[in-house]
Amino acid sequence: MRKLMRKIGIVLLVLAAALGIAGCNEGGKTYERAKDAYEKGHYEEAVSLYRLAISQGEKSGVVYADLALAYQGYGDTEKADEAMERALSEGKDREAVLKREGILKYLRSEYGEAGTLFERIVAEEGILSGEKKPGQEALENVGFLAECRKENGEYREAIELFKFLITNGFHTLESKLKIGECLLAENEFYAAATYFDWAKEEPDMKPEHYLFIYRAAREAEDYRDSELYFQEGLSLCTGEDGTMTVGEYYAYAGKFLAAAEKLTTENTTGAILAKAAIAIRDGRYEEAESYYQLLVRRGEELPVVYNQYMILKAVQGEYDAAKQLLSEIRSYRDRSIEEDVDWNEIILYEMQQEYRKAYDLLLEFRKTYGQSEETEREERFLSRVLTP
Repeated sequence: MRKLMRKIGIVLLVLAAALGIAGCNEGGKTYERAKDAYEKGHYEEAVSLYRLAISQGEKSGVVYADLALAYQGYGDTEKADEAMERALSEGKDREAVLKREGILKYLRSEYGEAGTLFERIVAEEGILSGEKKPGQEALENVGFLAECRKENGEYREAIELFKFLITNGFHTLESKLKIGECLLAENEFYAAATYFDWAKEEPDMKPEHYLFIYRAAREAEDYRDSELYFQEGLSLCTGEDGTMTVGEYYAYAGKFLAAAEKLTTENTTGAILAKAAIAIRDGRYEEAESYYQLLVRRGEELPVVYNQYMILKAVQGEYDAAKQLLSEIRSYRDRSIEEDVDWNEIILYEMQQEYRKAYDLLLEFRKTYGQSEETEREERFLSRVLTP
Protein backbone atom coordinates (compact mmCIF):
# COMPACT_ATOMS: atom_id res chain seq x y z
CA MET A 1 0.00 0.00 0.00
CA ARG A 2 2.62 2.55 -1.07
CA LYS A 3 1.34 6.10 -1.15
CA LEU A 4 -1.86 5.15 0.63
CA MET A 5 -3.01 8.75 0.67
CA ARG A 6 -3.48 8.67 -3.10
CA LYS A 7 -6.25 6.10 -2.62
CA ILE A 8 -8.15 8.27 -0.16
CA GLY A 9 -7.44 11.76 -1.51
CA ILE A 10 -9.71 14.27 -3.16
CA VAL A 11 -10.93 12.68 -6.37
CA LEU A 12 -9.18 14.61 -9.11
CA LEU A 13 -11.16 13.46 -12.10
CA VAL A 14 -14.47 14.94 -11.01
CA LEU A 15 -14.84 16.85 -14.23
CA ALA A 16 -16.38 13.93 -16.09
CA ALA A 17 -19.61 14.59 -14.25
CA ALA A 18 -19.17 18.35 -14.11
CA LEU A 19 -19.29 21.04 -16.76
CA GLY A 20 -21.66 19.05 -18.94
CA ILE A 21 -21.93 20.72 -22.31
CA ALA A 22 -23.68 18.21 -24.50
CA GLY A 23 -27.22 18.67 -25.69
CA CYS A 24 -29.82 16.08 -26.56
CA ASN A 25 -28.57 15.50 -30.13
CA GLU A 26 -26.85 12.33 -31.26
CA GLY A 27 -23.37 13.73 -30.68
CA GLY A 28 -24.36 14.89 -27.21
CA LYS A 29 -25.63 11.45 -26.28
CA THR A 30 -22.39 9.87 -27.54
CA TYR A 31 -20.39 12.39 -25.50
CA GLU A 32 -22.27 11.38 -22.34
CA ARG A 33 -21.46 7.72 -23.06
CA ALA A 34 -17.80 8.67 -23.53
CA LYS A 35 -17.72 10.43 -20.16
CA ASP A 36 -19.28 7.37 -18.52
CA ALA A 37 -16.65 5.08 -20.08
CA TYR A 38 -13.90 7.42 -18.86
CA GLU A 39 -15.26 7.46 -15.30
CA LYS A 40 -15.15 3.65 -15.30
CA GLY A 41 -11.54 3.60 -16.48
CA HIS A 42 -12.38 2.23 -19.93
CA TYR A 43 -10.05 4.64 -21.67
CA GLU A 44 -9.85 3.08 -25.13
CA GLU A 45 -13.63 2.89 -25.29
CA ALA A 46 -13.80 6.52 -24.14
CA VAL A 47 -11.40 7.57 -26.92
CA SER A 48 -13.52 5.82 -29.55
CA LEU A 49 -16.70 7.44 -28.23
CA TYR A 50 -15.18 10.93 -27.96
CA ARG A 51 -13.96 10.65 -31.55
CA LEU A 52 -17.41 9.49 -32.63
CA ALA A 53 -19.03 12.41 -30.79
CA ILE A 54 -16.68 14.80 -32.58
CA SER A 55 -17.61 13.27 -35.95
CA GLN A 56 -21.26 13.80 -35.00
CA GLY A 57 -20.72 17.52 -34.49
CA GLU A 58 -19.55 17.83 -30.84
CA LYS A 59 -16.34 19.77 -31.61
CA SER A 60 -15.95 22.11 -28.65
CA GLY A 61 -12.68 22.64 -26.82
CA VAL A 62 -13.96 20.70 -23.82
CA VAL A 63 -14.66 17.58 -25.88
CA TYR A 64 -11.15 17.67 -27.37
CA ALA A 65 -9.69 18.22 -23.88
CA ASP A 66 -11.64 15.24 -22.57
CA LEU A 67 -10.31 13.24 -25.51
CA ALA A 68 -6.78 14.26 -24.46
CA LEU A 69 -7.36 12.93 -20.94
CA ALA A 70 -8.70 9.66 -22.32
CA TYR A 71 -5.59 9.25 -24.50
CA GLN A 72 -3.44 9.97 -21.43
CA GLY A 73 -5.43 7.34 -19.53
CA TYR A 74 -3.85 4.57 -21.53
CA GLY A 75 -0.47 6.22 -21.99
CA ASP A 76 -0.62 7.73 -25.50
CA THR A 77 0.99 11.06 -24.58
CA GLU A 78 1.59 12.12 -28.18
CA LYS A 79 -2.08 11.91 -29.14
CA ALA A 80 -3.04 13.45 -25.79
CA ASP A 81 -0.88 16.47 -26.63
CA GLU A 82 -2.38 16.74 -30.11
CA ALA A 83 -5.93 16.64 -28.73
CA MET A 84 -5.11 19.23 -26.05
CA GLU A 85 -3.55 21.56 -28.63
CA ARG A 86 -6.75 21.30 -30.65
CA ALA A 87 -8.80 22.02 -27.52
CA LEU A 88 -6.78 25.16 -26.78
CA SER A 89 -7.06 26.33 -30.39
CA GLU A 90 -10.87 26.20 -30.28
CA GLY A 91 -10.91 29.35 -28.16
CA LYS A 92 -14.16 28.57 -26.36
CA ASP A 93 -14.82 27.23 -22.85
CA ARG A 94 -11.40 28.60 -21.87
CA GLU A 95 -11.57 27.93 -18.11
CA ALA A 96 -12.92 24.40 -18.58
CA VAL A 97 -10.17 23.59 -21.09
CA LEU A 98 -7.45 25.07 -18.86
CA LYS A 99 -8.74 22.94 -16.00
CA ARG A 100 -8.37 19.81 -18.09
CA GLU A 101 -4.92 20.89 -19.23
CA GLY A 102 -3.99 21.26 -15.55
CA ILE A 103 -5.28 17.76 -14.85
CA LEU A 104 -3.26 16.43 -17.79
CA LYS A 105 -0.12 18.01 -16.33
CA TYR A 106 -0.95 16.60 -12.90
CA LEU A 107 -1.38 13.08 -14.25
CA ARG A 108 2.10 13.37 -15.76
CA SER A 109 3.52 14.49 -12.39
CA GLU A 110 4.26 17.93 -13.84
CA TYR A 111 3.07 19.50 -10.61
CA GLY A 112 4.68 22.91 -11.05
CA GLU A 113 3.08 23.51 -14.45
CA ALA A 114 -0.25 22.09 -13.30
CA GLY A 115 -0.15 24.36 -10.25
CA THR A 116 0.50 27.41 -12.43
CA LEU A 117 -2.61 26.66 -14.50
CA PHE A 118 -4.84 26.12 -11.48
CA GLU A 119 -3.41 29.20 -9.78
CA ARG A 120 -4.48 31.25 -12.80
CA ILE A 121 -7.98 29.74 -12.75
CA VAL A 122 -8.42 30.28 -9.01
CA ALA A 123 -7.10 33.85 -9.21
CA GLU A 124 -9.59 34.70 -11.96
CA GLU A 125 -12.42 33.27 -9.86
CA GLY A 126 -11.46 35.60 -7.01
CA ILE A 127 -12.63 33.28 -4.22
CA LEU A 128 -9.39 33.19 -2.18
CA SER A 129 -9.39 36.96 -1.93
CA GLY A 130 -12.98 36.94 -0.73
CA GLU A 131 -14.29 38.75 -3.81
CA LYS A 132 -16.82 36.01 -4.51
CA LYS A 133 -18.52 33.27 -2.56
CA PRO A 134 -17.08 29.92 -3.70
CA GLY A 135 -19.28 27.41 -5.46
CA GLN A 136 -18.69 23.69 -5.90
CA GLU A 137 -16.66 24.03 -9.09
CA ALA A 138 -14.50 26.83 -7.68
CA LEU A 139 -13.74 24.73 -4.60
CA GLU A 140 -12.78 21.82 -6.85
CA ASN A 141 -10.25 24.09 -8.53
CA VAL A 142 -8.79 25.08 -5.15
CA GLY A 143 -8.57 21.37 -4.35
CA PHE A 144 -6.58 20.77 -7.54
CA LEU A 145 -4.26 23.65 -6.69
CA ALA A 146 -3.74 22.32 -3.15
CA GLU A 147 -2.88 18.88 -4.51
CA CYS A 148 -0.35 20.37 -6.93
CA ARG A 149 1.31 22.40 -4.19
CA LYS A 150 1.51 19.37 -1.89
CA GLU A 151 2.96 17.09 -4.56
CA ASN A 152 5.45 19.81 -5.52
CA GLY A 153 6.70 20.02 -1.93
CA GLU A 154 5.15 23.45 -1.30
CA TYR A 155 3.65 22.27 1.97
CA ARG A 156 2.91 25.60 3.66
CA GLU A 157 0.89 26.92 0.74
CA ALA A 158 -0.86 23.56 0.41
CA ILE A 159 -1.84 23.65 4.09
CA GLU A 160 -3.46 27.08 3.71
CA LEU A 161 -5.41 25.91 0.67
CA PHE A 162 -6.64 22.77 2.45
CA LYS A 163 -7.68 24.95 5.40
CA PHE A 164 -9.71 27.07 2.98
CA LEU A 165 -11.48 23.91 1.79
CA ILE A 166 -12.26 22.86 5.36
CA THR A 167 -13.64 26.30 6.17
CA ASN A 168 -15.97 25.99 3.20
CA GLY A 169 -17.04 22.43 4.07
CA PHE A 170 -15.44 20.83 1.01
CA HIS A 171 -13.85 17.36 1.35
CA THR A 172 -13.17 18.06 5.00
CA LEU A 173 -11.96 14.55 5.92
CA GLU A 174 -9.46 14.32 3.08
CA SER A 175 -8.30 17.89 3.64
CA LYS A 176 -7.61 17.29 7.34
CA LEU A 177 -5.65 14.15 6.55
CA LYS A 178 -3.68 15.92 3.85
CA ILE A 179 -2.79 18.78 6.19
CA GLY A 180 -1.51 16.13 8.58
CA GLU A 181 0.52 14.63 5.74
CA CYS A 182 2.04 18.02 4.91
CA LEU A 183 2.89 18.66 8.55
CA LEU A 184 4.61 15.28 8.76
CA ALA A 185 6.70 16.23 5.74
CA GLU A 186 7.69 19.36 7.68
CA ASN A 187 8.54 17.19 10.75
CA GLU A 188 5.78 18.81 12.80
CA PHE A 189 4.54 15.57 14.31
CA TYR A 190 2.50 17.02 17.18
CA ALA A 191 0.63 19.40 14.86
CA ALA A 192 0.02 16.53 12.43
CA ALA A 193 -1.46 14.41 15.23
CA THR A 194 -3.82 17.27 16.08
CA TYR A 195 -5.23 17.24 12.55
CA PHE A 196 -5.47 13.45 12.53
CA ASP A 197 -7.50 13.58 15.75
CA TRP A 198 -9.71 16.21 14.17
CA ALA A 199 -10.21 13.98 11.13
CA LYS A 200 -11.50 11.22 13.42
CA GLU A 201 -14.57 13.35 14.09
CA GLU A 202 -15.66 12.94 10.47
CA PRO A 203 -18.49 10.39 9.98
CA ASP A 204 -16.98 8.78 6.86
CA MET A 205 -13.69 7.62 8.39
CA LYS A 206 -12.68 4.21 7.03
CA PRO A 207 -10.12 1.62 8.14
CA GLU A 208 -7.61 2.80 5.51
CA HIS A 209 -7.75 6.31 6.98
CA TYR A 210 -6.88 4.92 10.39
CA LEU A 211 -4.06 2.89 8.86
CA PHE A 212 -2.53 6.05 7.48
CA ILE A 213 -2.78 7.79 10.87
CA TYR A 214 -1.40 4.67 12.59
CA ARG A 215 1.68 4.71 10.39
CA ALA A 216 2.11 8.45 10.81
CA ALA A 217 2.00 8.13 14.60
CA ARG A 218 4.58 5.34 14.53
CA GLU A 219 6.81 7.47 12.35
CA ALA A 220 6.57 10.13 15.03
CA GLU A 221 7.47 7.40 17.58
CA ASP A 222 4.15 7.92 19.31
CA TYR A 223 3.63 4.21 19.86
CA ARG A 224 0.91 4.48 22.48
CA ASP A 225 -1.34 6.65 20.32
CA SER A 226 -0.50 4.63 17.21
CA GLU A 227 -1.99 1.53 18.84
CA LEU A 228 -5.09 3.48 19.83
CA TYR A 229 -5.51 4.59 16.22
CA PHE A 230 -4.98 1.01 15.08
CA GLN A 231 -7.69 -0.32 17.39
CA GLU A 232 -10.16 2.36 16.30
CA GLY A 233 -9.66 1.40 12.67
CA LEU A 234 -9.88 -2.26 13.51
CA SER A 235 -13.35 -1.75 14.97
CA LEU A 236 -14.57 -0.64 11.52
CA CYS A 237 -13.35 -3.76 9.67
CA THR A 238 -16.44 -5.69 8.70
CA GLY A 239 -15.52 -6.99 5.25
CA GLU A 240 -18.91 -5.76 4.02
CA ASP A 241 -19.55 -3.34 1.13
CA GLY A 242 -15.88 -3.27 0.18
CA THR A 243 -14.66 -2.58 3.71
CA MET A 244 -11.40 -4.24 4.79
CA THR A 245 -11.58 -7.51 6.68
CA VAL A 246 -9.77 -7.87 9.99
CA GLY A 247 -7.09 -10.04 8.41
CA GLU A 248 -6.47 -7.58 5.58
CA TYR A 249 -6.19 -4.75 8.10
CA TYR A 250 -3.55 -6.57 10.14
CA ALA A 251 -1.64 -7.47 6.98
CA TYR A 252 -1.58 -3.90 5.65
CA ALA A 253 -0.43 -2.72 9.07
CA GLY A 254 2.54 -5.10 8.81
CA LYS A 255 1.36 -7.29 11.71
CA PHE A 256 1.88 -10.50 9.80
CA LEU A 257 1.67 -13.08 12.60
CA ALA A 258 -1.70 -11.76 13.74
CA ALA A 259 -2.78 -11.37 10.10
CA ALA A 260 -1.99 -15.00 9.31
CA GLU A 261 -4.20 -16.14 12.18
CA LYS A 262 -7.10 -13.83 11.28
CA LEU A 263 -6.93 -14.63 7.57
CA THR A 264 -7.47 -18.37 7.99
CA THR A 265 -11.24 -17.93 7.96
CA GLU A 266 -11.41 -15.09 5.43
CA ASN A 267 -12.01 -15.63 1.73
CA THR A 268 -12.31 -12.20 0.11
CA THR A 269 -9.96 -11.28 -2.73
CA GLY A 270 -8.05 -8.89 -0.45
CA ALA A 271 -7.72 -11.56 2.24
CA ILE A 272 -6.40 -14.14 -0.24
CA LEU A 273 -3.89 -11.63 -1.63
CA ALA A 274 -2.72 -10.95 1.91
CA LYS A 275 -2.37 -14.70 2.56
CA ALA A 276 -0.29 -15.03 -0.59
CA ALA A 277 1.97 -12.14 0.41
CA ILE A 278 2.58 -13.68 3.82
CA ALA A 279 3.27 -17.07 2.22
CA ILE A 280 5.90 -15.46 -0.06
CA ARG A 281 7.47 -13.70 2.92
CA ASP A 282 7.75 -17.04 4.74
CA GLY A 283 9.13 -18.87 1.67
CA ARG A 284 5.99 -20.98 1.12
CA TYR A 285 5.94 -20.42 -2.62
CA GLU A 286 3.73 -23.36 -3.60
CA GLU A 287 1.08 -22.17 -1.17
CA ALA A 288 1.30 -18.63 -2.57
CA GLU A 289 0.99 -20.05 -6.08
CA SER A 290 -2.21 -21.85 -5.11
CA TYR A 291 -3.72 -18.61 -3.82
CA TYR A 292 -2.96 -16.72 -7.03
CA GLN A 293 -4.29 -19.57 -9.16
CA LEU A 294 -7.51 -19.49 -7.15
CA LEU A 295 -7.93 -15.77 -7.79
CA VAL A 296 -7.14 -16.17 -11.50
CA ARG A 297 -9.87 -18.80 -11.74
CA ARG A 298 -12.24 -16.44 -10.00
CA GLY A 299 -11.34 -13.70 -12.48
CA GLU A 300 -11.43 -11.04 -9.75
CA GLU A 301 -9.23 -7.91 -9.80
CA LEU A 302 -6.89 -9.59 -12.28
CA PRO A 303 -4.48 -6.65 -12.79
CA VAL A 304 -3.85 -6.50 -9.03
CA VAL A 305 -3.53 -10.29 -8.81
CA TYR A 306 -1.13 -10.49 -11.76
CA ASN A 307 0.97 -7.67 -10.29
CA GLN A 308 1.63 -9.66 -7.12
CA TYR A 309 1.84 -12.98 -8.97
CA MET A 310 4.62 -11.47 -11.12
CA ILE A 311 6.76 -10.91 -8.02
CA LEU A 312 6.29 -14.51 -6.94
CA LYS A 313 7.49 -15.73 -10.33
CA ALA A 314 10.52 -13.44 -10.11
CA VAL A 315 11.34 -14.69 -6.61
CA GLN A 316 11.18 -18.24 -7.97
CA GLY A 317 13.55 -17.30 -10.80
CA GLU A 318 10.88 -17.80 -13.48
CA TYR A 319 11.62 -14.53 -15.23
CA ASP A 320 9.96 -15.33 -18.56
CA ALA A 321 6.73 -16.15 -16.73
CA ALA A 322 7.06 -12.94 -14.70
CA LYS A 323 7.47 -10.88 -17.89
CA GLN A 324 4.45 -12.59 -19.42
CA LEU A 325 2.41 -11.56 -16.40
CA LEU A 326 3.79 -8.03 -16.74
CA SER A 327 2.53 -7.99 -20.33
CA GLU A 328 -0.90 -9.17 -19.15
CA ILE A 329 -1.03 -6.39 -16.56
CA ARG A 330 -0.13 -3.74 -19.12
CA SER A 331 -2.93 -4.92 -21.41
CA TYR A 332 -5.51 -3.85 -18.81
CA ARG A 333 -4.23 -0.25 -18.79
CA ASP A 334 -5.28 0.03 -15.15
CA ARG A 335 -3.98 3.42 -14.07
CA SER A 336 -4.87 2.84 -10.41
CA ILE A 337 -1.96 0.39 -10.02
CA GLU A 338 0.34 1.83 -12.69
CA GLU A 339 2.90 3.19 -10.22
CA ASP A 340 3.16 -0.12 -8.35
CA VAL A 341 3.51 -2.02 -11.64
CA ASP A 342 6.25 0.32 -12.87
CA TRP A 343 8.12 -0.12 -9.58
CA ASN A 344 7.79 -3.90 -9.66
CA GLU A 345 9.17 -3.92 -13.21
CA ILE A 346 12.33 -2.25 -11.89
CA ILE A 347 12.61 -4.90 -9.18
CA LEU A 348 12.01 -7.66 -11.73
CA TYR A 349 14.96 -6.61 -13.88
CA GLU A 350 17.13 -6.07 -10.82
CA MET A 351 16.40 -9.60 -9.61
CA GLN A 352 17.35 -10.86 -13.08
CA GLN A 353 20.60 -8.90 -12.69
CA GLU A 354 19.81 -6.76 -15.72
CA TYR A 355 21.03 -3.76 -13.78
CA ARG A 356 21.39 -1.32 -16.69
CA LYS A 357 17.79 -1.94 -17.74
CA ALA A 358 16.63 -1.57 -14.13
CA TYR A 359 18.56 1.70 -13.81
CA ASP A 360 17.06 3.15 -16.99
CA LEU A 361 13.58 2.21 -15.79
CA LEU A 362 14.33 3.81 -12.41
CA LEU A 363 15.29 7.11 -14.05
CA GLU A 364 12.03 7.06 -15.99
CA PHE A 365 10.11 6.16 -12.82
CA ARG A 366 11.67 9.06 -10.93
CA LYS A 367 10.85 11.44 -13.78
CA THR A 368 7.22 10.31 -13.77
CA TYR A 369 6.51 9.92 -10.05
CA GLY A 370 9.15 12.06 -8.37
CA GLN A 371 11.97 11.32 -5.94
CA SER A 372 11.53 9.48 -2.64
CA GLU A 373 13.67 7.71 -0.05
CA GLU A 374 12.81 4.45 -1.79
CA THR A 375 14.01 5.63 -5.19
CA GLU A 376 17.12 7.17 -3.67
CA ARG A 377 18.08 3.86 -2.03
CA GLU A 378 17.46 1.99 -5.26
CA GLU A 379 19.52 4.47 -7.26
CA ARG A 380 22.44 4.20 -4.82
CA PHE A 381 22.36 0.41 -5.08
CA LEU A 382 22.15 0.30 -8.86
CA SER A 383 24.81 2.97 -9.26
CA ARG A 384 27.11 0.94 -7.03
CA VAL A 385 26.68 -2.32 -8.95
CA LEU A 386 27.08 -0.56 -12.31
CA THR A 387 30.30 1.20 -11.30
CA PRO A 388 33.35 -0.81 -12.49
